[in-house]
Amino acid sequence: MIKHGFSKCGSCHTDPSGGETLTAFGRYQSEHLLTMGGADMPEDSQGSRFLFGALKEPRNVSLGGSYRHMLIYSAAVPTVPAEWRQFPMQVDVYGSARFGQFQLGASLGVARGIEGNAHVRGAQLNQEPGEGFIVLSRNHYLGLWLQDDTLLRVGRLNLPFGIRIPEHTLWVRESTRTDRESDQQHGASLTYTGGRWRTELMLVLGNFQLNPDRYRERGYAATLEYLLNPRLAVGVSSILTYSQVDSLTRIEDSVRYADGLLLRWGPSTKFSLLGEIDVLKEGGRRAGFTGFLQADYEPWRGLHFLLTGEVLDQGLLNRPGVLPVRGSGAPRYGAWVGLNWFPVEHLELRIDGVMHQDDVFHGQAQLHVYL
Repeated sequence: MIKHGFSKCGSCHTDPSGGETLTAFGRYQSEHLLTMGGADMPEDSQGSRFLFGALKEPRNVSLGGSYRHMLIYSAAVPTVPAEWRQFPMQVDVYGSARFGQFQLGASLGVARGIEGNAHVRGAQLNQEPGEGFIVLSRNHYLGLWLQDDTLLRVGRLNLPFGIRIPEHTLWVRESTRTDRESDQQHGASLTYTGGRWRTELMLVLGNFQLNPDRYRERGYAATLEYLLNPRLAVGVSSILTYSQVDSLTRIEDSVRYADGLLLRWGPSTKFSLLGEIDVLKEGGRRAGFTGFLQADYEPWRGLHFLLTGEVLDQGLLNRPGVLPVRGSGAPRYGAWVGLNWFPVEHLELRIDGVMHQDDVFHGQAQLHVYL
């Protein structure tokens, strides 16, 4: 959206840092600027509204939802045949409501068959341990507007770090643990979006949907972004947390941090660039780094050609005799080549080819229906 001069995420989303629930203005812009089937009109059409206009939202209430279905192809290697997998990736409903100076927001979803998936289990509400259904809440919060450009929130929130993008498996989001799938944390945040500035500071109190308490991280996360011109934004991000035991690596007394730079630039209405570079440090490893650069070319409205390059070095393990390998003590590179199509309102179709060093080729096809 920055290539169209919309730099403030809160213009289109009820979360001032972007993601999930759309405002009425966001629905209009989704149809007007994002969708191939849109048209120049003074307001959004009936079909672009929640549930295609079948249910009128109450005043000051915004509702939404997403169903994402994924098909993955993994290429064959000499001893392993090619593999096809398909599964629902997201089944969520979400919404936001404002009452005077107060704002409420929440999401609710379901997942199944995620045995061993530590990331998804971070958003789990029930205690289903195996292959059955689990109930998720990725975010829920209570907010207070201190003034028109300043929002104080408490609850389970997206961490304010880096560029908020849907590609949650990019190395920058996985290695910093800041994706929108299930890496949210409970805490308190203060967001300011006045003038050329967009900033959010969050006090991280731990993920209270993760048990026991020794696995919960506590610390801070923050992003500060400045708009150099209506289509060019630069910023910095930082995160620092401590846990008694790291929930993924099982390192005790684990301190991890990341500090980075981000870029959002739309040099024309058909082309945009997103970029991020971060320094990493987690318990049991030396310092490393990660980053990505994504080019988006839109020759016709609603049809996007994407090219993404990424790099990762998580840092060498602090163990005697361990030698550097790609991704741990040495850089590992990857590339995504994608096509993203928004043919009509409420529908997104995406195809990606993902190529990483020391891994087979993966093809991904995604159907996304959003309410």
